[in-house]
Amino acid sequence: MAREVQLGVLKEFATKANPDVQRIEDEIRELQKQLKRLEIQDIQNPKGNESIGAFITLSEAPSIGLQFARLKRDALIQQKVFELLTQQYELAKIEEAKDDITFQIIDPAIPPEKRIKPKRTQNVLLAGVVSLFLGIFLVFFLEYLAKQKSQPNDRLTH
Repeated sequence: MAREVQLGVLKEFATKANPDVQRIEDEIRELQKQLKRLEIQDIQNPKGNESIGAFITLSEAPSIGLQFARLKRDALIQQKVFELLTQQYELAKIEEAKDDITFQIIDPAIPPEKRIKPKRTQNVLLAGVVSLFLGIFLVFFLEYLAKQKSQPNDRLTH
């Protein structure tokens, strides 16, 4: 029974091709063969002293019945605990999947070998030419303003 429970737990997380699953299945088959051999031996020789026997006497029945009831209760408790922990584990996996935003990188970024933009030399030259023309325009404009100021004074004096 313990091996069957262990196999059930293992099958929830592993496939039938898993070596542990196959090993436990083999053990279960061997144990079942041994149990059948013992049952056949007890049926053929029920009063023999040399057989181990799967059957019990009536005097041993109450204590073995009590032991069986306790073991069955323990097995049920373990089964319920296992079911509860499995449910909590599944809920935790679902919560983790909700929180985790996964994305897959299809093509990794590769820096270019030659820069295309911005063209620094072109920007520097353009800024230099524009500032030269603005400087010349400013000089001409300031000279024009200076002439305008001096001309009204000349008109007043004439």
